[in-house]
Amino acid sequence: EWEPTYPAGIIGSGILYEQCKGVLYGKYKSLKSIAVMSLCLSLAYGQPWMEFDTPVEGVPVLYLQLEMPPALLHKRLNKMHYHWLDAHNLRPKDKMKPIWMWSTNYLKLDTASGIKQLADWVSSLKPKLVIIDPLYKVLSGNILDPNQVRVLADSIDQFMAEHKVAVLFAHHARKSAIDMEDHQWGSDDMLGSAVFSWWADTVLRLVRKEEKNGQIALSLNCDVTRYAEDEIENKEILFDRKSMLLRVVQPTIKV
Repeated sequence: EWEPTYPAGIIGSGILYEQCKGVLYGKYKSLKSIAVMSLCLSLAYGQPWMEFDTPVEGVPVLYLQLEMPPALLHKRLNKMHYHWLDAHNLRPKDKMKPIWMWSTNYLKLDTASGIKQLADWVSSLKPKLVIIDPLYKVLSGNILDPNQVRVLADSIDQFMAEHKVAVLFAHHARKSAIDMEDHQWGSDDMLGSAVFSWWADTVLRLVRKEEKNGQIALSLNCDVTRYAEDEIENKEILFDRKSMLLRVVQPTIKV
């Protein structure tokens, strides 16, 4: 007899719902930060991201970056924003929801003081999504120890329940002993404990393939999609260095 209120989608096709958690991961220089910056813009303006729908009314986002200096992060996002608006025939702040950029070199979310700092900002700003980039920087414990990783997972779960937000982590892939282009371990390729694979509702993997004439070929793979009702095909993507834009392209047919 229960009539539940279903959570709204943030990234379509069941990729990410409100109050759910996801991980976008890849090897070094697989453009994870570029991908989440592009997601910030897509959500703020209510535009599709990687051909996945987002709410047309827009979604306010808090982006926590723990690697890049604030000035360089600002420069990169401004450049992307300029070309992104032109590509979508939009003007600055045209129906735009806020994107808050938070840069810090040290914040541990498996500690009481660290999660309180995040909670204070979320209480004040009220974003619908918090993006944390990268995951390893907010863990004070051993990333290979499942018990210590579980402390972070429990801390984030409690934070999400209290503040009614979704969380997306940018994360690194592990360095495999078998480093072959066609060898894939699925979500077990993520750096650290397998707890991340079990815990996340969605796990997306970015794979960097080749670069030619300033164009970088990538693949976006859906390793885990717990709430997707249909199978989600991998996306072939091109990144243009000049415009800093990502676009989905038709996959190359190999014989």
